[in-house]
Amino acid sequence: MKLKFIVSICTISTLFFACNKVSEKDITVIDELILGKSNKEFIQQYDTLKIPYTKFLTTSILSNLEEFDQNTIVKAYTKEFNQLLGNSSIEHYGLYNQQAFDGTSNIVQLNVFLGFVSNALIFNPSGGLIDVTKETGIKTFNQALHKDLVFKIEKMLIQKYGEPDKIIKDNINFYYYDKNQTKTHNTWNDYNTEQLVWNTNNLEISYFKGINTNSSFNEEFNYMIIADKSPRKEKLQANDIQVYEYPYISYRLNEKTIKKLKLDIPNI
Repeated sequence: MKLKFIVSICTISTLFFACNKVSEKDITVIDELILGKSNKEFIQQYDTLKIPYTKFLTTSILSNLEEFDQNTIVKAYTKEFNQLLGNSSIEHYGLYNQQAFDGTSNIVQLNVFLGFVSNALIFNPSGGLIDVTKETGIKTFNQALHKDLVFKIEKMLIQKYGEPDKIIKDNINFYYYDKNQTKTHNTWNDYNTEQLVWNTNNLEISYFKGINTNSSFNEEFNYMIIADKSPRKEKLQANDIQVYEYPYISYRLNEKTIKKLKLDIPNI
């Protein structure tokens, strides 16, 4: 009797999807993560699937130690895209940011913020700068991609999902870290960028390729050169690499699937 009870508990999730005619396979995304679960269950997947997580800083230069805590985040991540650049010394990461349907704890969307890590610096009261990363082991996550990787990821997604169903070129939402908080913005000015969108029976997959600003990455000294956010007009200096800022991939359950799985019903 006890064994039957345990088996029943273990199969509730599977039966839920089966009864609603949605296969878990069809709502499984990067790193075998399954959407449609409660936030608690979704986070448990990170451990079950042995997905790593660690601390990152969201800025490359700190004024004081108080800013250290204000700009620290803890995120699960993937390095799946790093291999696409071959022998590059730049470490690219994708940070996982799950989103619940409004008013519920049901995870219907997973955003993968794309970028690379570099060392962080803090001003020394006695003068000069101190390498915080060498002291703490915590690196800065820069929301920017090497220009070559932007197009390699696009090619990879096309190989998996086919040609995009839609290409958006104006007024595109993107995400950015403001200290340890995630905020949204829209593309502005003439950035000549794109968001590619694919639709499956259950998912909408979006890839925002980022914006080409005057910022760049210096590979020799391993730091991000932050400039104004206007479209690129300046020429790159020696050892500087062109980057695209704020790129991300988003996996979202479509409205039909959300309603079929009753994920729009508040958790009360």
